[in-house]
Amino acid sequence: MTAARGGTATTTAPARAFAPAQPTAYSATYAAPSSTYTVAIDATAPCWVMATDPATGHVVWAGTVAAGESHSLSVTGNLGVQLGAPSDASVTMDGQPVTLPAGFRSPFNLTFQAAS
Repeated sequence: MTAARGGTATTTAPARAFAPAQPTAYSATYAAPSSTYTVAIDATAPCWVMATDPATGHVVWAGTVAAGESHSLSVTGNLGVQLGAPSDASVTMDGQPVTLPAGFRSPFNLTFQAAS
């Protein structure tokens, strides 16, 4: 994208979106860019969220993200996120959008796999 400011053109790279691998209507897997990363959930309406460690099933965080609010998780390793109302939430990883597959259903499970 190129934008002109005060007669000077600046070029910015378009936002990179994380696309799902092996998506189904109820789940998808995403490759994290490194072994540590941040996942954020922004809600346009109340959305119940449960984040777990996929290896142990241990709940990392569970709660409702209120409309207009956001919840961020600093992650090391893999992470599972279940969205109770995926159409009312948007997810980012390291500030870049995470794309849900077409025709997703509720609840929707996202698995983030850390880079080795």
